[in-house]
Amino acid sequence: MSIDFNNDAFKARLDELEKKWLAGTISKEEMDEYAKWFNQEQNKKVIVPEDIALSHQEHEEKLLDNILHSIDINKKNNNANTGKSITIIKKYWLYGSAAAVLVIVSLLFFKTYLKKNKSEILQNDFAIAPGKDGMNLLDAHGKIIVMDNLQNHWKSNIDGIAVEKHNSAIIFGKNTLSNVYNTATTTKGQQFQIVLPDGTKIFLNSQSSIKFPISMNDAYRFVELTGEAYFEVHHNEKNPFIVKVNGIEVKDIGTKFNIENYSDDSNSMVTLLEGAIQATSKLQIINLKPTETISWDKRFYLNYVNVDTASVVAWTRKEFSFNNATLKTIAQQLERWYNVDVVISNKIDKNTVFSGGIPMNQNLQEVLKVLSYSGIHYKINDKTIYFLP
Repeated sequence: MSIDFNNDAFKARLDELEKKWLAGTISKEEMDEYAKWFNQEQNKKVIVPEDIALSHQEHEEKLLDNILHSIDINKKNNNANTGKSITIIKKYWLYGSAAAVLVIVSLLFFKTYLKKNKSEILQNDFAIAPGKDGMNLLDAHGKIIVMDNLQNHWKSNIDGIAVEKHNSAIIFGKNTLSNVYNTATTTKGQQFQIVLPDGTKIFLNSQSSIKFPISMNDAYRFVELTGEAYFEVHHNEKNPFIVKVNGIEVKDIGTKFNIENYSDDSNSMVTLLEGAIQATSKLQIINLKPTETISWDKRFYLNYVNVDTASVVAWTRKEFSFNNATLKTIAQQLERWYNVDVVISNKIDKNTVFSGGIPMNQNLQEVLKVLSYSGIHYKINDKTIYFLP
């Protein structure tokens, strides 16, 4: 049902919910009601008064500034008796409530312009869609199978093994073969999953490639990775699972772990979530415990580093999650998922850090809008994004 923004009852209810939100007393049900109204009308063109803003980005920034200012004042008033001072730091994304803030921004936007007559129409930018599930599979005989082109529950026989596509995964059946390898490759804007005959799961991120065994009968299960993948390995002491990555071998000891090894990164990294793994370089052997991360560069020296493990594997949940991530890191992730090029102005410090999250199923413009609230402006020219001061 469409919303009549000129209805007095609607405007009164909107006023009531707005006051509750700013006061911090809005319930979950009321927030859902607020968001539902917004979502029904989010694709409509909006009339913007010339005396309020000259561009879409300018008026959104003004609205967000007003909201943050109201929140800051309200929280300071609530804590006046305790002597606490709460400051909203706008260089960071609003972690965990970004979606709610965007809803409020848009609703206040609609509400403000109900009262205006003089106007202009602001058009939406050309939408750059997010990535999707897909990959190319190269079998042992050199045949390429494009997973994007196959229907769900597609079944076939690859190198003598029964396989099935199920949603965003290819599942290999049990077999008696040995020393048979396939190679899976994702381009920018693709992710896919591989389930091996023993139940081992491999989640392949964008712009990555992995050579893997489709048989589980060899003395060792060797995997060779470039890019990024998350592993849930079915442990077998008699049949070790070993990942070869950029001069390092990572051996499973009953494990869930993530490996990031992109050629345009200065360091590679492995993060252990559950179980245990052993990392071996030319110089060292390190046994990792859960939540530990090591990184290494071209010298193959292994170093422990502190990371947020939930953020490291957020991509497997189709989420961007940045925890003190540099602008350069964010740009690289956007490039890989949206298949774009990102150019950062020399006037911006690429090592400036940001924290926050947003779903990966959003159009690129939605992600850029959230980032722009932190003070980073952008310009889009076809498939190139420019970050400006």
